[in-house]
Amino acid sequence: MKRIVIISTIFVVAFFLSAKVSSQATDFEAFSKNLVKALKSDNQGLQVSAMQKVIKYGTKVNVDAAVINIVRVYRTNKDERFRQLALAAISSMQNEWAVGIVQRDYRFERNPKIKRMMAAVLLKHKQHHGYLA
Repeated sequence: MKRIVIISTIFVVAFFLSAKVSSQATDFEAFSKNLVKALKSDNQGLQVSAMQKVIKYGTKVNVDAAVINIVRVYRTNKDERFRQLALAAISSMQNEWAVGIVQRDYRFERNPKIKRMMAAVLLKHKQHHGYLA
């Protein structure tokens, strides 16, 4: 009897949790607008947090209005960790213009870690668009 009560309780809790998650659907349009504001901010911590969200949600968010800001971080930041984060955001966004910048910059990059990541971004882009099997 105790086992049935435990199983029933688990079932009811799981049902309510799944109902709660589906009722809290993310409004990606509003979320995207806020991410664009954060990416255009001068606050580096806010930019980092926004890029992490872009990486997490990828093409679900539209932050094309701030793509220049992300590319600027990738190209000009002196800290390779921030540059890697920006490259990951570019990879997640799959923005054609930004990937084109990465492709043009590839042969001129001196940092081996950044160059490897650039190669990974370019490979992912080619696979995403069916250039590679």
